[in-house]
Formats: sequence, C-alpha cells, structure tokens
Amino acid sequence: MRRRIIILCVSIFLLAVTFVIGSRNLIKQAEEKVIPPLEEQITIAEIEHLLSDADDEYKQIFLNRCKIKLEEQGYLLRTEETENLITYIKEAQPELQLDERKLDVICVSDNSILVQHTEEEIVSTYQIKQMQENQTVIRPGDSLHTISTADTIFKIMDTEKTKILLQATWIKANTQDKLTVKYGEEEFCIDNMDSSYSGYEDIADLMIAEGGVTEVSVYTDKINARLLSIKQQGIELEGIGILPYTEDIQVYKLFGEYEPYTLSDLKIGYAFTDFVLNDKKEVVAALVSGEGYLDKIRVVVKTTGFESAYHEEVVLSCDTDMEWKSGEKYGVIESGEQVRISSNSEMFDHSRITLTPVALSAETKIHSVERNQGVPAYRGVLEVEKTEEGLLIINELSLDEYLYSVVPSEMPASYPLEALKAQAVSARTYAYAHMLSSRLHNYGAHVDDSAAFQVYNNIMENEATTRAVRETEGVIVTKNNVPVTTYFYSTSCGYGTDLTAWMSENDSYLCSKKIGEGESLELSSEEAFGAYIRQRDESCYEAEDSYFRWKYATPVNEELLLENLKKRYKANPQQILTKTADGFIASEIDKFGTLQGMEIEKRAPGGAVTQLLLVGSEATIRILSEKNVRYILAGESTKLFLGKDYTKEGKANGMLPSAFLTINPEIKKVSEDVDADVATSEKEKIVAYEIYGGGFGHGIGMSQNGARRMADRGMPYDEILRFFYVETDLREMKKEEK
Repeated sequence: MRRRIIILCVSIFLLAVTFVIGSRNLIKQAEEKVIPPLEEQITIAEIEHLLSDADDEYKQIFLNRCKIKLEEQGYLLRTEETENLITYIKEAQPELQLDERKLDVICVSDNSILVQHTEEEIVSTYQIKQMQENQTVIRPGDSLHTISTADTIFKIMDTEKTKILLQATWIKANTQDKLTVKYGEEEFCIDNMDSSYSGYEDIADLMIAEGGVTEVSVYTDKINARLLSIKQQGIELEGIGILPYTEDIQVYKLFGEYEPYTLSDLKIGYAFTDFVLNDKKEVVAALVSGEGYLDKIRVVVKTTGFESAYHEEVVLSCDTDMEWKSGEKYGVIESGEQVRISSNSEMFDHSRITLTPVALSAETKIHSVERNQGVPAYRGVLEVEKTEEGLLIINELSLDEYLYSVVPSEMPASYPLEALKAQAVSARTYAYAHMLSSRLHNYGAHVDDSAAFQVYNNIMENEATTRAVRETEGVIVTKNNVPVTTYFYSTSCGYGTDLTAWMSENDSYLCSKKIGEGESLELSSEEAFGAYIRQRDESCYEAEDSYFRWKYATPVNEELLLENLKKRYKANPQQILTKTADGFIASEIDKFGTLQGMEIEKRAPGGAVTQLLLVGSEATIRILSEKNVRYILAGESTKLFLGKDYTKEGKANGMLPSAFLTINPEIKKVSEDVDADVATSEKEKIVAYEIYGGGFGHGIGMSQNGARRMADRGMPYDEILRFFYVETDLREMKKEEK
C-alpha cells in the first residue's frame, strides 16, 4: 500500500513538472510569435500598389512570395518587405529605378509636385501615385522620404520641414502674391511670402519654406557683349575676356514659348545674350532675349592637310591695309606686308588678336597653310588665339562669302547651274544648322574647314559657283520651319539610303529611294542586291558615271585586317564587337587568326551593308555601320575597276567607295599541323575576295552626280532638293529677320 502511495506521489510530481515546463514553453513560443502593431505591417494590397509599374510577370512572382510568407507567419513587416521589394525590382527591372528617395518639395500642382532631390540637387516633376487612404498633405518646403521611380511617387514614408534654396531663378511675373518662376526645364507658380519683394523679370535666389517663398535675393550685376567662345574655364566675351561660370549656371530663353536652353544653345559670335554675375564676378545665368538671322559664320582654319586645329605659327598678309587689336594693343599692317605671329609675339596683350581689313572686299592670305589651290586667301576677319595647344585661327565672314569657297570645294564648277544652286542651298542649310547649334563653342567657332563639316577654301572661288550662291541668296531647306541637316555625297549606285546606315535613328526627310525613273526594287535580300549590283540599270540618272558601278579584288592579308579592326575599334568601340560566351561585346582586339568566313548579316534600306560578320580562327568579329564596313574591307590591293565594263581604273585609298556592295570570297583548303608526330588536318580559309559595288560615298541625302544628271535633264534646283529631302520646304530667310 505504502509502495503504491509513493508511486502515485512520484507520478503526480512528474506530471506537475511536465505541466510547468510545457506551460513555460508555450508561453515562450507565444512570446516569440507576438504579432507586431498594424503600423509596422504591410498588406498585400500595398505591395501590389508599389509594384504597379512593374511588368505583370515580375509583379506576380514577388506577390506570390509575399502571400506564402503571409500564410506561414500571419503578417508581413513593412520595413523588411519594402527593402526586399526594392532589391528585387533593381535586379528584375533596373530601368524602373525604383528606390527610396528624399525629395524636397518646391511646388504642388494637382496630383504632381516639382521637387529637388535632396542629395543631387536635381529639379524634376513627380506624379503622386499614393493609395487614397494614406494621402498626405504636401506643401512647398516639405522634405519627403519616398518610395519612387525616376518620376512617380508610390509611397510617402515620412515628412518633415526643410528649407530649399533655388539659385539663379528667372522671375517671370509677380501678381497677387504669387511668383511665376522659370528654373531649368520647369516653369511654375508659387506663393510669395517675402513682402519686401515686389519686382519681376529678375534673376534671383529663392528660399522656399513653410509653403512658399520666404526670401528673394536679386542679382543686379548684368553685362552684354558679343559671345566669342564657351570654354571649360569660362565664357569669353568680346572686349571683356573670360568670365568663369558657376557649376549650375542657368540659361533662360525669354522670348516665344518657353523651352529649356543650355550653354550650347547660345549663339557664338552674337550679342543676343545678357550675362548675370554674382559678387565673385562669376556668371550665374544667361538671358537670351531674342535671336535674329545669323549672317556671320566662324570657321576654324586647320593646318596643312587639315591635320590639326592648332598652328605653331601664323604667317599672313592682306591685299589692303589691315588693322589689328589685342586688348589695349593695336596697330596697322600695311597692304602686302607679311606678318609672322607666334605664341610669344609682342602683338598679344591678351589671348586673342583680331585682324580686320580696312575694305570689305579685301582678302587675307595665310602663307603658313597650303591647300589644293596653293596659298589660300580669306575674306572677312581673322582672329589668332593663343592656347596651351598652339595658335588657333578663326575666320569670321558672311555666310554667303563662306559659301563662295565651299561650293567649288564640294562640287566641280563645271556642273550645270541648277546643280550648283542645289549644292549652294544644301551647303547653306548645313552651315546654318551648325551655326544654330554652336557645336565648336570651345573653339569659338561654328564649323571647321575640313570634310568633318564642309570643305572650305580648298579650291579657289569660281564665277559659276559664286553665281549659284548669289542667285539662291538666303534660301535654306526646312521642315516644320526648322533647318534640316542636308547630308550629301558624290555618286549613288541607283539607290540612296537613310541614317540607319550609320546605326542612327532616321529623320523622316531622309529616305531610301531610287535615283532614277521607273519602279523601285526591294534590295534587302542578298540575292536581290547581288543580282542588281552586277547589272547596269539604265533607268538610273547616274548610269553613265564611272563610280555608278565598280569592282574590287584583293588577297587576304590577316595582319592588315587585324590592324584595320583595331583602328576602327579605337574610333568607335560600340560598332566593332567580339563574340564571347555572353554574346557580342565591345572588347579590345588583340588577335584574329586566319579568315575563315565572311557574311553580310544586314543591309540598310537601299542596300548599304550595315552589319558584316568576319570569322577568324582565333576571333569572330561583328562590324556595324557602313563606314566601318568600307574601311575594314579595303585590303592589300588599292586598285579599283570602274564603269560599265569595269575598264576604267581608280584607287581605293584605304576605304572602299561605298557600302553598296556584295562579296565573293575565294576559299581554299589548307593543311594544319595537329601533332607533328601524328597527323595533319584540312581547314577552309579565305585567301582572297572579290567585291561588286556601286556608288561613291555614304548614300545619305543628295547625290551630287544625281543632281548633276537631273539638272542636265532640265530639272530646276528646287525640284532636285525636294526629290532628295522629302517633304521639305525651301524658305528664303529675309534680311529683315536680322
């Protein structure tokens, strides 16, 4: 009995211990599974909202992960899942740029806000795509912690007050306690809470806080002078010198409809712009109050052979007296007197010497430069600038006087007058478009005198070409009232192409079309183009021209081929691609091996080759763009066979005449040692190739010989231009526009 009582007591004790331990474990497990407060949780609906711009496929993958986790633990933590979502989207769809961002609010309008990125100080517009139940009241001067893409806010995590400084804004208007402000690419309205400011049309710093502008600080120091150049170290103004500019300099167009301007929109050689200075004499803003007809062009005169823009010395003389000025120094160079200018010349008072003939019709010879005509002579004004690289020569003259020396340099003066007129208008339009863009603003010029723009003053002026310029005075080619880029080339193969030949997005006025009469052929396939280029198409305007058809043959020189590949890779790495396990990529080329395969992979409209595959024993290379194809296929031979029966001779000169071509490789089997003691194997190798081609030049825009033959048939210059530049207008710029 006693034994049973003992056993019972022990059992009760053990049960009690088990109960206590079990209870503690249950309590501990319960504590570990504490459900966080609702504000620390995120719902599936919120996650789906944050993913609303993602592709459905990626969205569903992430949502499924979240739903599984929600079923397992009963909740989702906001911070954790937000971080997971951002990481996931950065990997799955990096183009969305979804991330946490701090944005300072400048202006609020409907469902969008203008903000400044807190760290980067970039101003941009954001749409708010926040869920309605969590909408936050936003005011100028608020700093937002957001989950957003580059232009859309999906969630405002937190809000705090801040102060925002916008430097060098343009105050367009000030009415009813509201400022209309231009800044960067934006124009907006904001409450003016600075009772001391009642002005407008000022450049000012704005302090924004508490819902509006709390302080306006106006810049009062402005200057106007002719803009000579825009360099890294500053803006050069005539008679003033170089003024440094702030890193965030603002440029404002104050006429017509508002559009964002940058420094590159300022017109070199003109005084259309006021420059606003801070107390350090730095330019903080440029105000463009109007722009007229640009009648003066500025040209960089390069050295002999167009090798460089910088000269060691400049030797010149003028056929009339010539006044010179540099800072406070000035003088007169007598007619016919030769002057030698070097970097240490005593004529320099500052970095630029301006030389102005006393007569408008005078010409200045530059004896230190040689051109095809011999010693070139220049109309207009010459400037010699001293730089660290050497002496820079700028020739400033009227646009039409510039064309007097461009047209004969680009088209033979013996061509029919209507063809010369077409060339004159094309050249004027091309030059004017570059005058508008000021591409060479660091040189203080619009163009240089080489083939990189238009060849200028390489051939002497001619009566016929000057007549063509004068009889088309002021005429340019436009589309939607904007000058087009009037590309031209020498000769077609019967068809032209478009900008896709240069791997560029095409402009609608540049079309692939037949340059002749009758129906156009479809030449995109190898079979069709190969058959066409081997025959003479008598319906084409240029069928009688030597370069209308040509033939080229060369042995394969692998060393030269590798050298050409390296040169073109250095010139444009993204167009010379090497095959790897990850696909074709831009990569340094150090080997190629023997040429084992050649394949034309793609043609532009009209037939120009834009993608060529070369297979070597040690590398496979894909070549893009018509220019690279022409360069790389020019092999060891330099001889060309031209004309109807290929009986005329020409030279390749390091580049084939055009990319309108087809290739016939000569293949031989060659033995390769596998193991000196065992055996040899045979592999195919291309030892030579023959090319049938047509045309001379890139094939984009106007064919000059096509224009010549069209003029021979009685077609006027305006019809010729509208044929090559489709759906364009000829606009005559009036002198009043100045």
